Amino acid sequence: MKLLSGLATLALIGLCSCAGSPKQPASQPKAEAQIDEFTTKFLVEWNERDSDGLAGLFTDDGVRVVSGEQLPATGRDAIARSFAQTMGDPSLTEKVNLNITVAHARDLGNGIVIADGRFEATDPDGTVTLTGKWGNVFRQTDDGLRLLLESAHAEPAADADPDRFANMTGRATPPAGSDRNVGAQQIAALQGLIDLYLEGFNTGDGEMLASAFAPDGAQIIAPVPTANRGRAAIAKSANERLAGDTLSATELRARWISDTLIAHNGLWQTHDADGKLTGFGQWGNLIELQPDGSAKLLVECAGPFHGAD
Repeated sequence: MKLLSGLATLALIGLCSCAGSPKQPASQPKAEAQIDEFTTKFLVEWNERDSDGLAGLFTDDGVRVVSGEQLPATGRDAIARSFAQTMGDPSLTEKVNLNITVAHARDLGNGIVIADGRFEATDPDGTVTLTGKWGNVFRQTDDGLRLLLESAHAEPAADADPDRFANMTGRATPPAGSDRNVGAQQIAALQGLIDLYLEGFNTGDGEMLASAFAPDGAQIIAPVPTANRGRAAIAKSANERLAGDTLSATELRARWISDTLIAHNGLWQTHDADGKLTGFGQWGNLIELQPDGSAKLLVECAGPFHGAD
């Protein structure tokens, strides 16, 4: 199977033509304003290093999928622990400053808002230590937006050791089985789409990969500087990046969040032709169920693990 430049971008497939993709929906100013308001709250809690306050910006069953950790954090208690680990001991660790920008935001109706953008981390003297992209799913509440799914992934350094993953120790063991609250029909659709997507990688077929997405779907992956929006852009990017690694994927969680939308997250890994591990990480995606029962990616956001062993 083949890989997008060493990054296994897990997606779910439904076969359809990538030609003649419709004009992509514009970012909505009202939704952008809501995301800006949320980001302000997020950065206040971050700057105060309040892990509980940050977890409070998630829904009760929210999920945090970030490339600094090998496994997702699910639920506010686990998310608070995740943020505490990310920020470190305030008495011992220099504060990391965050800058968050919004590239695109849309209100999907039924209380669901999606947005994506970039983040930049700097140390106290202003030196950039980390950059990356995020693609998040929010729910409207009486207290403002709350995160249903945070999916944020750092961009690999240009001088990253190509043997880093092969030499890494301390791999986390994923939980057994998948945690789902979707029906048997959706489970079958998701698994069938995963299988077809992996086949697309195996054959190096960018159009097949792109057919995993809704016409207005977005692909937000670590090695690509900006989001790919729409099937034509996704297919072009895939055909430029398809390499020779083998991709495998593990589903961890699937949750209905509206009548037609499923929040979906899991793990990926890649090996080269000699069986050497070349990468692994997490994915956090938003799936849209179609009238015919098929599943399409509305948002894909994935990246390689960048944390310590």
